[in-house]
Amino acid sequence: MPSHLEQISNHQGRLYTIYESSAYAYRKTSHDHIDRVVSLDLKDFITLIKKEVKS
Repeated sequence: MPSHLEQISNHQGRLYTIYESSAYAYRKTSHDHIDRVVSLDLKDFITLIKKEVKS
């Protein structure tokens, strides 16, 4: 996941995330600059996290 998660929300089976990583204050310290809302399938994301926890 990108750094500087600012807000997270879910709606109709989708997970929406917003990041501060592209804000001027973090541009020099962040390796990734996300200036868009990232939308993920919630079921797929939960499956991924469960796999990561097991390993």
